[in-house]
Amino acid sequence: IIDSTMGKYVISHSACCFAETKQEAEWLKKLGAEKVVTLPNSLPDTAFKKGNSTAFRKKYGIQGKMLFSLGRQVTIKNFEEIISIMPELTREFSGIKLVIGGEKTQYTEKCKKLSEKLGIERNIIWPGFMNSQQKRDAYATCDVYICSSIRESLGTTVLEAMAQGKPVIATNAGGIPEIVPDRFCLYKQGNGEELINKIKKLLTNKKLASKIAERGRKKAKEYSFEVMKAVYLKTINGIKK
Repeated sequence: IIDSTMGKYVISHSACCFAETKQEAEWLKKLGAEKVVTLPNSLPDTAFKKGNSTAFRKKYGIQGKMLFSLGRQVTIKNFEEIISIMPELTREFSGIKLVIGGEKTQYTEKCKKLSEKLGIERNIIWPGFMNSQQKRDAYATCDVYICSSIRESLGTTVLEAMAQGKPVIATNAGGIPEIVPDRFCLYKQGNGEELINKIKKLLTNKKLASKIAERGRKKAKEYSFEVMKAVYLKTINGIKK
């Protein structure tokens, strides 16, 4: 109701509207925005500073392959999808660990019960809330970063993982297709078999993983603070004129 009434009025009478994604930009245009500039969330310089993988592995006793996912511990993040495929991955990759970061909630307990039911609770690590340094350390340690969200506006954690030079796999949702470096990085939410196959390929094909990681880091630089600041200032100065 707000979008179609007061929101529509404000948007249609604005000199310029900023959108986080191209998808959002199209939505603003439909509401009557005359000028729309895509201005995604930016990454600070520290996001590109290499994390300490040695310290992270030592802290959590990780010796084999590691998968990482991060986000608010809520249903929309759909961590159960990753947990559900772990039994097959543990059979093929001895000692593999799945790290799921984020402040613990009731949803966390639901996910833990699922892991216990599947008998893979020892393969999952729940570090809880992670500050910037801890996140960088986890990104730097993982072999593959996974975003299993049902919905996402942009996918900032995906960009953060890419900034650390890590291959990513994410759901084909929201603005995520706009930021990943390759179509290979996308999978259809709910398709566990597709997710498993892509993870296996990245864990066994070093050349593919390296290519995705390199292209991802390059792509992430397009979302640096300095790049986004330049877009913002250019837009504002243009409006003033």
